[in-house]
Amino acid sequence: MKGAVPFAVLAVALLAMMAVGEYYVYFSDAFEYTSEAEWKDGRFVYSVSSSGSDAYSVVVMDGAAVPRELCIFVDETYDDNVDEARKVTVLNHFNQRYYAEQIQKQLALRSYTNVSLEESEGFSKYILDTMGDAEGRAVLVVSCSLPSSIYAGSPSDPIIEWAKAGGTVYWVGSEPGRFYTDSTGLKEVPSGQELFLGAECVYIGPSERASQKVDNGFGDALILKNSDIAFAADVSVLDDALAMGFSRDGHSTVGMVPLGLGEVCVVS
Repeated sequence: MKGAVPFAVLAVALLAMMAVGEYYVYFSDAFEYTSEAEWKDGRFVYSVSSSGSDAYSVVVMDGAAVPRELCIFVDETYDDNVDEARKVTVLNHFNQRYYAEQIQKQLALRSYTNVSLEESEGFSKYILDTMGDAEGRAVLVVSCSLPSSIYAGSPSDPIIEWAKAGGTVYWVGSEPGRFYTDSTGLKEVPSGQELFLGAECVYIGPSERASQKVDNGFGDALILKNSDIAFAADVSVLDDALAMGFSRDGHSTVGMVPLGLGEVCVVS
């Protein structure tokens, strides 16, 4: 797990990204709480209660639909391919299933429980089966590659079309779209970033810390603590994208990039 984003940090970041138009409360320990939020008669109406005495932040953003469920890709081919990928890019090693299970548990502690874990076949089936109903759904990729059944370096590949139809893709710990795998092994897509983000804008280099916060208030309001810019996106070169968290040389630790009716969220 060396170099990986801590589970609790990533869980909070994911909830922050999934909180578009919603209200979430974050705790360092387990407390009882309830919260509700809705647009009503042109106004944002919310209520919140807690068993403790706490300060709260309400963040409202206009973006893709709030994901009502999350599917995490558990790449069973990862260990076979990661060394090959490291020949052309910098990568940290992720124990795929353990990492996915820990994220699932951390999200559950924060009351987000509609989470499933799928290997290549099940993940591809999820994308294909929900193509006509992608809005309000999200997937999380912590692998460096995707199965060729949904991605092979074409702008018309199913996962690209799925995002354009309203789905949200969270990409953690590698270059979005750089690789895919088929029956013969790992394949490289040099322009993969552009397919997912619209430009080659992801920081590729050794793990480094950013000391400057993105000056828009989201980092504090959403408690975004990770400052490592490995694989962070420079969303300043993209239209209508949003940076959050920490930043160095334009690369922000969280970047939300519109893609059709959906979006791609790059979490460093």
